[in-house]
Amino acid sequence: MKLRPLSLLGAFAAFLVPSLVTLAASAQQVIYVAGPPPSADGPRFRGGVGLEAGAFAIPGVGVLGLAGIQGQLGGQINNNWAVYAIPTLDFGFGKTAAVGISAGVLAEYTLDAIPLSVGVGPEAGLLAAFSSDTGFGAAFYGARLHAAFYPVVAKAIDRPRRKGLYIGIDVGFLAGAFGGTTVTVNSVSATAGTSILLQPMATIGYAAF
Repeated sequence: MKLRPLSLLGAFAAFLVPSLVTLAASAQQVIYVAGPPPSADGPRFRGGVGLEAGAFAIPGVGVLGLAGIQGQLGGQINNNWAVYAIPTLDFGFGKTAAVGISAGVLAEYTLDAIPLSVGVGPEAGLLAAFSSDTGFGAAFYGARLHAAFYPVVAKAIDRPRRKGLYIGIDVGFLAGAFGGTTVTVNSVSATAGTSILLQPMATIGYAAF
């Protein structure tokens, strides 16, 4: 008879404890603490590669067609500003064959409203041309203007880096110091020591910026 109250107490506790646990769980509040917001901007590596085609115009001599490859290697300071090197390798075509290498450094600004960037910077390089009768070599230096439009751009939500296709126009305003006195381009010859050169180029490629 003395065990009956204990049995009733045990049964009551077995019923009450799950009810209290259920009640506590239903009253529980979960607080989500937000971490730092994803980085919207900041310094990062910039790289790219593209194809280019255009011409090397030598006043008084002629126009030499060029086609080659252009690289981008440097830093994206933020979404707007970047500084990067532009190594290039070009080959001439036509009656005069040629090969040229150059390197420059561009300071570039990308607009916020539209996917368009503009840049400017110094450039220097070497050009060697030859044909069946003669040829020439030249060291050139000057400035390059650059503009690019990005028709396709992809960007991750949690990272500032953008990746996209670009279509650009580059124009080099250069001075060339020719190694010889006779310069021949596509069978047109002239005597030149130092001459002003113009190098307009169209570019298309891929960049991560």
